[in-house]
Amino acid sequence: MYLRYRMNCIYRPLGPLRDGTTLEIERDLIVPWLGFIERDIARSWGPLVDARVEGWRRGELDAWQWINKASETFVGFLVSEGVFAVVERGKPLLKRLPSR
Repeated sequence: MYLRYRMNCIYRPLGPLRDGTTLEIERDLIVPWLGFIERDIARSWGPLVDARVEGWRRGELDAWQWINKASETFVGFLVSEGVFAVVERGKPLLKRLPSR
């Protein structure tokens, strides 16, 4: 799976593996990208967070699936070493945002 992440108005693709890329999770909090983690494993370790992901696709040849940033967010898992994107059975875990 690949993610499209936006940082400083530039889109960056994130691959499935840890590659030295750093991400801004919150203002002034920049951490290493660690790859993907299954939801049940992440839940057993600690709390999940919202991730600033714009879109995702299963493989290099698949079309991008864009996330509606007004109504949903990609779920991330922040640990001391960096951040994972959370998936459930190989699909991205998306959380609905409360209506405004």
